[in-house]
Amino acid sequence: MAQELKRHFMIVENDLNDALLIQRAFKKVPDCGTLSLCRNTSEARAYLQGAGMYLNRDQYPFPDVVVSDFRMPGGTGVELVQWIREQPALTDLPVVILTGSASPTEMEGASAAGATHVLRKPLDLDDLINMLRRVAIAVLKPEERPSKSI
Repeated sequence: MAQELKRHFMIVENDLNDALLIQRAFKKVPDCGTLSLCRNTSEARAYLQGAGMYLNRDQYPFPDVVVSDFRMPGGTGVELVQWIREQPALTDLPVVILTGSASPTEMEGASAAGATHVLRKPLDLDDLINMLRRVAIAVLKPEERPSKSI
């Protein structure tokens, strides 16, 4: 049954090392599903709209969850969340923001903007895998999705 529940995760991360680490961690999460990578908020918006090269949904499936970095050149994760929440078809799309440097006030602001979860990026790969496992489980089994934090 878990096979049927696999989901597609869109990662929005400008730092290639962090993106590779997140991809590597997700691949170690059982039944996580598939991944796509966008390097900035402009690419993420185009992907979500199915614009340009993202028109082919067989090649670029619509994500079940967006996992975005907090700080990126050209637009922040919070700005992406705000844009997503303004799109009528995307208002229920789960968006998880990962941060290594946001202050508690900035994290609260991201939650207030509509982020489903705002989480600190762990420095250790095993900790990152465990955190992403909790994210994947919350998305894979919505009835078990935590109400406040992962």
